[in-house]
Amino acid sequence: AKATWPLAPSGFSRVFTVNGDGSMIWLSFHHEHREALESSCVAFDLALTIAPKEVADTTMTACPTAPSTFEDWSSALDAALQNPSTRISNPPAGFVSMKAAGGNGGSVGEPYSYSRRITLDLSREAGDTFLDVAVHHNSLLSHVALSLQLVDEAGGLSTVTDGEFGFVGQASDPRNVMVFLRRLVKPGSYVLTVRHAASLSWRSAAGQACFPLTMHAFRAPVAGTSRVLSVYPPATFPVAFTDLVLTVRLSEPPLDPASAATGFALGGTPPDSAAGQEGGLVWNLAWHVSTLRGLPADLPFSVEMVGASGRRYDPQVLVYKRVQSSELWRGPPTGQGFMPPSAPAGLPAVAMTSSGGETHVVPEDVPLAVLPGATVSTHHSHPPVAVILGGSSESSNWLRRLKML
Repeated sequence: AKATWPLAPSGFSRVFTVNGDGSMIWLSFHHEHREALESSCVAFDLALTIAPKEVADTTMTACPTAPSTFEDWSSALDAALQNPSTRISNPPAGFVSMKAAGGNGGSVGEPYSYSRRITLDLSREAGDTFLDVAVHHNSLLSHVALSLQLVDEAGGLSTVTDGEFGFVGQASDPRNVMVFLRRLVKPGSYVLTVRHAASLSWRSAAGQACFPLTMHAFRAPVAGTSRVLSVYPPATFPVAFTDLVLTVRLSEPPLDPASAATGFALGGTPPDSAAGQEGGLVWNLAWHVSTLRGLPADLPFSVEMVGASGRRYDPQVLVYKRVQSSELWRGPPTGQGFMPPSAPAGLPAVAMTSSGGETHVVPEDVPLAVLPGATVSTHHSHPPVAVILGGSSESSNWLRRLKML
């Protein structure tokens, strides 16, 4: 392994170099028993991203015209979180220029390491506040971490929660993973810390590289509102060949909990199952893959229900999309926009077998795929960069990240 990062609460991120000698490469997992009667079944989610190493080392970190600086990028995030009920999202084509030596409180000796601490004074809020912060990035290039801490009366800090990982985008998108933090917090003073470091252990010859980073931020009071606070995974999640599960958080429970069976819809189709938690504030909605096959490519998500206060929930403008055929994103051009993919396509096919025995083949143009309980093998004809994203069965968090280089 080239490098390993711990991920809260029990995950990790690992980087390997894979030889391009044409031999078969196996990835294995071992479950250590701690109790004699402990289950031998391991449940986790897994995804694989592969790209030629020379592409990840060079063109993917090229700088387009007029990229943002980390200072400007993180300042915009700070400004957004100081304004309640204001959603902010960077332009999809956002790139951030960083120096190899790092800066802004980054770790010494860690390439392209930057950090920003944002203070949030919520002490005057009348009730709970919902925080929603996400940073979309490229899993081959960046390691991003989020942390929320509570400031006590003596000025000490205690961790409230750390960021989790999820999937976004498709093969042709610069960003294919995100770290996110969604939390209901009590009145008080908090510190949100955003950290960035390069996933690869290289340094640009010019001492500078550009990383695709997009922020999404939302802070809102909960009391007296009837709204959908968050939907996870976001609409940028690629709907592929597996069941789709959406977790929805509401500011207040439905007036009639039974209405959830038909009040939520994807592409006009209600979920195959809907389970409420936390008194109806959180809903886990599932659409089986057999249901998804009969739906169109564009899948708008809608909520047609009345909250406990008698008000209808605010309308949602979310459209999920099926995975489309596209080639690997290889980096930005020198001008605005993205570099068109050049032949040959960079992704080898990956065979993934679920614990149920059904085999799925992820084609060359789909670098991210989620398959619970999967084993993975892949065959390479050239040195690749591979990122594997995995989960832990010991946590309620459904996704953890494991990287391979």
